Amino acid sequence: MSDDFTIARLNPREAKGRSDHLLNLRELVSRKEYLYPGIDKWFDKQVISGISSKNRVAYVGYLNQIPAAAAIVKLGDGAKICHISVRSDLQNIGLGEVFFCLLAMEAKRQANAIHLTLPESLWKSKKAFFQSFGFSSATISETQYRLFDQELATRTAFNNVWSAVLHKITKIGRRFSLAGNALTDGLLFSVRPEYGDMIMKGTKTVELRRRFSKKWIGHRAVFYATEPVSGILGQAQIADVSEGSPNRIWKQFGSAIKCERQYYENYVAGCKTVFAISLKDPNPYVDPVFAGALVQYTNRQITPPQSYLHLHDESGWAEAVNISVMLQCLHRRLTLPSVSNALSLATQNEKESLVTLPQAQATVPSSQPELFRL
Repeated sequence: MSDDFTIARLNPREAKGRSDHLLNLRELVSRKEYLYPGIDKWFDKQVISGISSKNRVAYVGYLNQIPAAAAIVKLGDGAKICHISVRSDLQNIGLGEVFFCLLAMEAKRQANAIHLTLPESLWKSKKAFFQSFGFSSATISETQYRLFDQELATRTAFNNVWSAVLHKITKIGRRFSLAGNALTDGLLFSVRPEYGDMIMKGTKTVELRRRFSKKWIGHRAVFYATEPVSGILGQAQIADVSEGSPNRIWKQFGSAIKCERQYYENYVAGCKTVFAISLKDPNPYVDPVFAGALVQYTNRQITPPQSYLHLHDESGWAEAVNISVMLQCLHRRLTLPSVSNALSLATQNEKESLVTLPQAQATVPSSQPELFRL
């Protein structure tokens, strides 16, 4: 059986109502009480009120419905990574990078700098991880939160962290699928808003192009709606590609192309052959991710293609699309595939940094707002 890893983003309503997600988060954080005396009181006083007032954002990660990871960030001009913990058997597969990127995306709108405190032993053992996000050095923290291990503090400009996030998103995409969307390469299509809407609803199952290639069968297709929307709508998979004369393509696919015959004739005028691109498994975003927001997130000026383009590591659109996928994870409930079968789990008897909760307490709540899977 494949392992299913889901992450829930806690919202103010859950904090005020003491939801099951909040209780699971508190349980995970409180397990560090023996190292951080009073951490439960900090959670009750600072974290709950912070989530309620939108000054903090928190996530709970579940493996096969068992709470296994937690992350908390404090927002503001000087943002702070308050807490990240991942169960020992899930470490070293990239989940720490996923959480760090999500927290950075939460902080981006306000932060000019970002900091965190951590035990000296963790800095020594995971220095490369923190340096990869732009935290070049650490000094002794003015406040010592932890028993038995000296607490260090590290700080950097948010631009350093964000540059690292942009670099890492493609790497993360090779390992995981987020919000039901692959982050591997594919194609970006520009489409008229009405056609993009039909594609995402599954009523338009064939897209037309004057030039194309069958080598793209099986790849993802991302759809950008042109003006007045000017935003990414979602993804689908290229199921098949057919090449033929304009008359044959219309006869075979006209009902699935979903355009008027005159529009079709104008588009294919002068073509000996055209390409019918069959689509399947549309996965619309909850809301379009608009070009203006993408420019802010990527720090690039990006111009949509006239027809389509290949999404690759050097393309500003590759970053833009992957950020769009991750943005879906910040705000809504989404349906996603399971973790890769390559995930290796420790035995149930193995000692873990976060001990498994009793089965009665450790399940994902039946109501799962803002939930997504890796």
